[in-house]
Amino acid sequence: MVSGVNFLTGILFARFLGLEEYGRFTLAWMAVLFFNSFQQAGIIAPMMSIGPKQPQEKEAAYYGAVFIQQTIWSVACFFVLWAGVWLSGYIKPEWHVQDLALPLAAALLAWQLQDFLRRYFFVRGQGGLAFINDAVSYLGNSSS
Repeated sequence: MVSGVNFLTGILFARFLGLEEYGRFTLAWMAVLFFNSFQQAGIIAPMMSIGPKQPQEKEAAYYGAVFIQQTIWSVACFFVLWAGVWLSGYIKPEWHVQDLALPLAAALLAWQLQDFLRRYFFVRGQGGLAFINDAVSYLGNSSS
């Protein structure tokens, strides 16, 4: 579902935005993907390999600590991305990206938290909740 909706969304964006705006969107989205790659390597991948090995009496403490780490990371990324995009409007005004600072940072924050919850549900053996999480996130986007 996720790959299909992402593919369809990319096609629709390219078609309706035009080449220049789609290129601008793609460059901006690369910043989100950059921050997300660190989240994947530093938080999600370790959680998915270390979490299931936790004894039952330590699970709540472990996942609670990971959730706090994820929250701090996502909020920090929000501010760094927002400031970086906003400042790039002064460095390269011809890019016209300054207005994207807040929406892009908000999209990063929401995506990181959604992706974290999705993976958390998988690692905890709650595939149904992970599917509902994906359905709300991805199918909700395709109808707008």
